[in-house]
Amino acid sequence: MSQDDPAVAATGRLLARAVGHGLRTPLHSLLGFLELLSGTDLDGETRHLVNDARESGDELLAASERLTVLLRLLTGEAPAPPQPFGPHDLLREIALEAGDRTAAVVVDANPYLPSVLHGDVHALRLLLTELVANAVGHGARHAQVYAERLSAFNETPVRVRFTVSDDGPGLNEQALGQYTAAADVLSADPQHVGIFLVRRLARQLGGTLTVSRSDERGTVIALDAAFGTEVLTPDPLPGPEPADRTLHVLLVEDNSVNRILAQRQMARLGHRLDVVTDGESGVDAVLNGAYDVVLMDRHLPDIDGVESARRIRRAEQQLDPPRYTPIIAVTADASPGHRQECHAAGMDGFLTKPLDLEHLRAAIVAATQGHREAAPPAPPTPVVRPAALTRLSRTLDGDHKEVVTVVETYLAELPSWRMRVQAALRRGEARQAASAAETLWTSSETVGAIQLAVLCEQIHHAARTGDLDRGRALLSDLRTACDRTAAELVNALHA
Repeated sequence: MSQDDPAVAATGRLLARAVGHGLRTPLHSLLGFLELLSGTDLDGETRHLVNDARESGDELLAASERLTVLLRLLTGEAPAPPQPFGPHDLLREIALEAGDRTAAVVVDANPYLPSVLHGDVHALRLLLTELVANAVGHGARHAQVYAERLSAFNETPVRVRFTVSDDGPGLNEQALGQYTAAADVLSADPQHVGIFLVRRLARQLGGTLTVSRSDERGTVIALDAAFGTEVLTPDPLPGPEPADRTLHVLLVEDNSVNRILAQRQMARLGHRLDVVTDGESGVDAVLNGAYDVVLMDRHLPDIDGVESARRIRRAEQQLDPPRYTPIIAVTADASPGHRQECHAAGMDGFLTKPLDLEHLRAAIVAATQGHREAAPPAPPTPVVRPAALTRLSRTLDGDHKEVVTVVETYLAELPSWRMRVQAALRRGEARQAASAAETLWTSSETVGAIQLAVLCEQIHHAARTGDLDRGRALLSDLRTACDRTAAELVNALHA
């Protein structure tokens, strides 16, 4: 299949769409009905058969996804535009996705990895997921995904190495070295298609793939690639004058670069700084210490900053006498929804990364003088964002038929994904509920179903944090939002 032949490339794109719409849509519906069936009163043998059918359907769905990606790569489809993503979040998603495998999969990163990178996160996620699946498929009992920064602190773009290692029997050396040209896939061993796919994805990322070991002790495969990021540089301008009094500040932050920056800023402001790296330690430090103000990171490796603030507020009320420590949220996400969540948890201020010295000083002064930042008003959330279909049309080069196809596919899959979220929550399956809610969340954003996307984000968060009761309480709202979304999108298509 040659990328240079327009007819062949067009045929490949047609096949990719046919697989996506003709195979995955009925599969989603089938899996949704199986989810519903498994939640009914079945005898042991019938339940076993239904579970086997679900597992086979999931495998078929994964195979169709691989085939679609492979066709798009072979036909030279343009890669996705670079977008910001959190590498630590990506690693956690991969571990979550691998959570139901027979092998133990762990992820880790060195502390110098930037908190935000810019690149083709979809291709990177597929590549790493394929390598993990490849390791498990070849008999590994343990696999690890590790990310590390290779470039200097102020160097941009940032060079990052992602390594996938396992303790399996090793891969065939010939399989690792071949399948580099598009034509090679025609003669590829089906067991090695994953290797071919990984090589093509690495090329799309502009990275290099190396194998440092593949023998009876296991396999170690590394991807080296460059990603964009924001470079933190010292502020050349003189900062504000030191405060009238020295404050004792606690920083709860798991990123080492952000900790270094905060220490420098606190020194400029004349304050004393203590640092902890996770939410549990932050709660303990506040309750056992005497801090004038807390800078609380929103995303932490154990309990997040919002839950940490809730625990502090509840525990402070139980002290004799009760205590109140000002807490300022620090996050890269300044959306109104996150602001409202932080205020509802009892936080007094809100700062966005990277921290500006003057804004930091002002927030500390306001919080320590008892001026709690007013919570932003919650604007009414539309069912469907009015400009969404226009934006989607621009993305698809103005092809109205493609817009209709995308929306109709979304509407066809909507009932099955709602049923998968519902069934997983009712069975108490947190990981499956989080995964299904995330899928419905992201696809809803694509077509502008903003009300449903926000609701699915809340269910996803509840499932990820183990608050299944909260997720179940949102199911009636989910059903209503799905019905309203379907009605509005149908009207929009025929407007």
